[in-house]
Amino acid sequence: MSVLTCVFRGERRDGGRRAFARLRAEGISVPADIAVAGFDDIPTLRDVYPPLTTVRLPLRQMGEMAASLVLSDTRLARPRHHPRLR
Repeated sequence: MSVLTCVFRGERRDGGRRAFARLRAEGISVPADIAVAGFDDIPTLRDVYPPLTTVRLPLRQMGEMAASLVLSDTRLARPRHHPRLR
């Protein structure tokens, strides 16, 4: 039997606020019963209690690196021929 220990909210708009509210409504205590983590280190959430753990990713740099890797792959420069679907 697995036990849920953390809810990760990847939605930028609310950053975990709705998760806090829903868990409280269900009688689940944050962080005593479960942890809540968010995404993108939203500045307005710095005053949320209990504090929200957030993950900040360098999205611009990750996108630039991905584009660079794709554009430098010479295998992708050749057109691919796929059999037609019937």
